[in-house]
Amino acid sequence: MSLPRFPESRKTYSKLIEISRETAAEENSTSYFPLLDRIAEGTFAEITTERELYERFTQALQDDGHLSSPESISSFKFALSLRSTTPRIEAHYQYYNTSVEPSLMVAQDAVCTVWAHYDGDQYCSPSLEYAQQSVSGDQLDQVMPFDRVLGGSSLPPLVLYADIASPLFGGFHQELIQKARDGQFSYRVRYRPSGSGNSRPLFVTGYGVELALKRTDYIVIDDRDAEQRVLKDADTEKPILTPAEDLTEEPPADLKPLSASEVSVLGMNAASFVMSSDDPFATLLRLSQDFPRHSSAIASRNATPEFTKEFTENRAALLPAGHNVMWINGVEMEPRTIDAFSLLDHFRRERKLINGLRDFGLSARQAVNFLCDPTIAKLHATHDALRYDFRDELEGGDIIIWLNDLEKDHRYDGWPRDLKSLLQPTFHGQLPHVRRDIHNVIIPVDLSSPVHVAIVVENLRMFVKRQIPVRFGIVPLVHNSNALEQAKISHYLLDTYGIAALIAYLQTSLSSDKISSPDKVSFTAALEKHKVREDRTALAFEDVLKSESYDPILSNTKAYLKRLAVEGELTPFFVNGISFPLDENFLQSMIVTISKDSDNIRQLVSEGTLEEDIWVPSHFLKGALRTRNPLLIPQDPSKIRIVDLQEIHVKHNEVFDSILRIPAAAKSEHPLLDWSSIILITDLDTDAGAKQLGYLLELHEKHPGVEILLLHNGESTPTSTSLSTKLYSARNGRDLDPAVVVAALASGNDESGSDPAAASAYWNTVKSLVREVGFGASETGMVVNSRMLGPMSSPTVFDTQELEQLHEYEHSNRIGVLAKRAFELGLESQIPHPLSLAKLQAFISLSVASDAPEGLYDSGPSLRTNEFEKWSSKHSAISVSNSEDPSIYIVAAIDPTTEIAQRWVPILKVLSELSGVSLKLFLNPRKRIKELPIKRFYRHVLEAAPSFNKDARLRNLEPSSMESPVTRC
Repeated sequence: MSLPRFPESRKTYSKLIEISRETAAEENSTSYFPLLDRIAEGTFAEITTERELYERFTQALQDDGHLSSPESISSFKFALSLRSTTPRIEAHYQYYNTSVEPSLMVAQDAVCTVWAHYDGDQYCSPSLEYAQQSVSGDQLDQVMPFDRVLGGSSLPPLVLYADIASPLFGGFHQELIQKARDGQFSYRVRYRPSGSGNSRPLFVTGYGVELALKRTDYIVIDDRDAEQRVLKDADTEKPILTPAEDLTEEPPADLKPLSASEVSVLGMNAASFVMSSDDPFATLLRLSQDFPRHSSAIASRNATPEFTKEFTENRAALLPAGHNVMWINGVEMEPRTIDAFSLLDHFRRERKLINGLRDFGLSARQAVNFLCDPTIAKLHATHDALRYDFRDELEGGDIIIWLNDLEKDHRYDGWPRDLKSLLQPTFHGQLPHVRRDIHNVIIPVDLSSPVHVAIVVENLRMFVKRQIPVRFGIVPLVHNSNALEQAKISHYLLDTYGIAALIAYLQTSLSSDKISSPDKVSFTAALEKHKVREDRTALAFEDVLKSESYDPILSNTKAYLKRLAVEGELTPFFVNGISFPLDENFLQSMIVTISKDSDNIRQLVSEGTLEEDIWVPSHFLKGALRTRNPLLIPQDPSKIRIVDLQEIHVKHNEVFDSILRIPAAAKSEHPLLDWSSIILITDLDTDAGAKQLGYLLELHEKHPGVEILLLHNGESTPTSTSLSTKLYSARNGRDLDPAVVVAALASGNDESGSDPAAASAYWNTVKSLVREVGFGASETGMVVNSRMLGPMSSPTVFDTQELEQLHEYEHSNRIGVLAKRAFELGLESQIPHPLSLAKLQAFISLSVASDAPEGLYDSGPSLRTNEFEKWSSKHSAISVSNSEDPSIYIVAAIDPTTEIAQRWVPILKVLSELSGVSLKLFLNPRKRIKELPIKRFYRHVLEAAPSFNKDARLRNLEPSSMESPVTRC
């Protein structure tokens, strides 16, 4: 490959081509290695100027189909102007200098300017016949965050270290990438700094520069002649506005201080001033960046009646005056993320989302409207918490150990019983004292754990002593022998002596550090002050442990805990049926829930809709679920893991379209409303896998709109009697008749015409899909309407009742809501089958997922909104659009007299120049201002695409002059 002939030669060429290629890969990751092929072929070798390199490279992206839309090309140019991939390239250089180069002999590194690291050795020839030397350091094979890899992770890695402007690069790359495509190894290219030549620095952009005013002449409000000036101004006829021309570029002789009356209306005057100009956006940009220079000119104007009227109307439509806010496709942006780099990344995600919805036949406008539809937007809002039936009657009773009883205990004798007493005034945060069972807190506790016992004897005991009007109960865990024995002791003490004796035993055991197992000394000490209850017989400590009298209760306790899925490291507890983790925040969860439920009950009592003789907890438990399975019904819907089915379908379309399925059956005129998609991933040749398929068939029989897709994830070789072989042999195309599947499950004999070899070959092809979804070998689980359930290493089977519960949840909270709204919006024809609906569900779910790391300022997913559609825009908003069907809709409200406006306006101006972007910018000033709002000049260094000097060299942007009277003093 010959060198380019422009002046800076190799180093500048290398920088430009690396930045361009990495930027293109950010837009389309599949373009990276084909572009390396282009470079290796010498496509850009004869280029003589930087402008020509930029133009030829951009044209190649379009010709090769890497970036085919005007929007993606515009985004590429914008990212290139930002030099957004420079940190990634510098990471390559830093890694080579600090980790790779020290492991080489200096002379050898100078000789091998392009070399391959393979199997621990350095190769200076692409034939890989002779190793130059061994390279120390196993970490060199690790995939780094800046790597782009061709080939699977199971292949041995080869890393090519190269200056891609080197004449040697082409030969190396062409030979090595062919071997990689043949499956010999995985292939990575890492950049090393050029060893020769001069280079001109390429400046970054996307930053702002301020010139703050320190002199007080302008900053201090001048009220000395305020009254005379107001009287004088009243007699002066206001000139007709020609704002664009009024904002001269020449600085005034000095910055004129303003009176308080002039400052108070500065915001309204400035906004009206901008909207009255021939080019409002240019006027706004010039005004905001040099506001101190133009403030006195603005103060001499009055806001127009048209602007004032529309401004007032928008306030009535819930746009707070002076509020600075920005939405992109209905998502409110965090102010800290409003910079060119963050917005570029956000644009890419939004375009991917909108383009995915375009595949459903929607226009970009329809797609955005669909995402912002209130029903769709609320799909991922916080739903009313699910409640579970915490009562123990289903297991025979006597499982919950109640610490108090508000309706029977004497400590509550003086409390009123009627529900209207709930309406009595109380201090903030205090519950009214009413002698009724209303709030119930059930805490499963390990009575052999000091932490859990401390909750009982310290927290719960204190609540009872302070007469908090809540009924507290505990359920002893029985997951190990010590906990089981402590539970037996506890039930004996409760039954024979009462709750006070049990609390005394736990308190004594805890204080003497004997809680981990039943302690005879603590047992004896606890009984000294307590008498045996009538009709009960006292037992010795050893006899209690040997007694079988409490075995039925302990057995029923196991069933109770299983029904409510009380297992694992983090124990749940229940507040009026709502489950929460028993962690360090459990008291806060309890208090917030009880307070909310108390307000709800009070409202019902005040409305007269709650009967006096009702058992109040039945109101909370109306519709409560009997069983709890956090795998099926998430405790926090925002934590649901979503599988991007569309992306996987694109990557593995042939395999995806061949998945065996039990298709949905149309039983209604509008089957869309009944559809649901379940992808079963399991080893079908195991008892657990076959049993799970059988339960799914029962669900399908009851709900024919459920489509079941099968991904066999077994490691053993199938035989003629294997279920996986039978199903493959019984297929009709890719479809399976439910009756045939039932027969295959029931039969253990060879099926005539079965072909184990063909079945094995077919199931091997779907393993790549299984891995792409996120399941390892032999792991089981399901993907339900794009929602991941699993993977689980141990066989877990969901029975018919659990699947029915899952189906009900999905149709009440996710897929059913989406299907109904899509039908109402006339999208039924664009959704041909249940898997399409599941893909749409994935798009909706991913559209609210936040890529930001969780932290102090992360408020989680943002719901989309279109409330701004209610605002009038004729006289108070700037509208810009350069596309017939833009995929990015920006709506912003900005107070032009704020420093935020100085930063946002130039960014929005550049974004409005990008293809596929529509901008509506509302001017939203404060009606009254008390002090001078802006005390600085400001410039933002940014452009929509790279620009070039007259000599065709890339222009390095710098902030323009900010000369002011202050700087000249």
